[in-house]
Amino acid sequence: MSVCLDQATTAPPRESPRRYSMYGLSVRSDLPLPLAPDQTEDLAGPEVVIRRFASECPIGPDEPPVAQISCPIHGTHMREYRRLDGVWIWLREIGAFRVSPDAAYVDVYPDDQADDQALGLALAGPVLTFVRHKLGCPSLHASAVVTADGAVAFLGPRGRGKSTMAASFLRRGALLLTDDALPLLAQETGIDGVPGPALMKVWHETAAHTLGLRDDPPHLMANVEKRLFALHGHSQSAARPARLRALYLLDRYDPLAAGRDSVTMQPLGGREALMSLLIHTAIRPYLLPADQPLLLRIYVQLLGQAPLHVLSYPGGFAYQDAVHARILRHLEEQ
Repeated sequence: MSVCLDQATTAPPRESPRRYSMYGLSVRSDLPLPLAPDQTEDLAGPEVVIRRFASECPIGPDEPPVAQISCPIHGTHMREYRRLDGVWIWLREIGAFRVSPDAAYVDVYPDDQADDQALGLALAGPVLTFVRHKLGCPSLHASAVVTADGAVAFLGPRGRGKSTMAASFLRRGALLLTDDALPLLAQETGIDGVPGPALMKVWHETAAHTLGLRDDPPHLMANVEKRLFALHGHSQSAARPARLRALYLLDRYDPLAAGRDSVTMQPLGGREALMSLLIHTAIRPYLLPADQPLLLRIYVQLLGQAPLHVLSYPGGFAYQDAVHARILRHLEEQ
């Protein structure tokens, strides 16, 4: 199969491009992204251009991927290909995305059954997170907030409560730095967390009990129970990178089964802390061994300024005040 190096002859996009600011990047996109467009004047031009194409994706079904994610029930839902014309990311029932070698262009080949919201969420999530990594900012699979004592990140496997924990801080006056993916920017004086989209993916119960929303946010996608909460008009989000002060690996437990409701902090150090960050790297299946040196360099520096603690806490909305107060007290003690 031939390698497609020039996409310029493909049909033009259907809509006028929109401009966005996300993950510290200026983006121009043929596709609508699930956040408010940037209204400020961009004299320097976009750093990333997202282009939509109507032609058939050049990736053939027999081309071997370098990485993929599959499960025995749902089958393969992600494949990654590395070619001369860039990195290709294929997402089942959504489409294929080509990231150019210099990460300046993302070309989108939508699946026939994908709607704009599914495409926009894929772009605002794993695709642009990968672009940010290509530009030197790896990301943790984490939600983060900015408090009066600095930025705090919550790590953990899917379903462990990262978004709910961040939401409880927003309800109590913190700013959202990012939800789900936290890009890390290495500065001369330390590591900053880069703001993500002003969006949260939350359960219905979190929207009602933690965020106090009267109206239920829309579903993330069809047949997905999580809701998409846009912060515009509700809570504030951080507008610029923030210095990270602490990292918490969430260990939520059932207080009734455990017979206790205490909130404890257990520090992790050395190899154990570094391995935890590697395990909780965002888009980890998309990365290759050649990406490890960048991760290690930034993670070692990050752990020197923001210690990693296992946060063991009782699950349940009734305990959120106590958990929030314990974390703030811990930050003051640092």
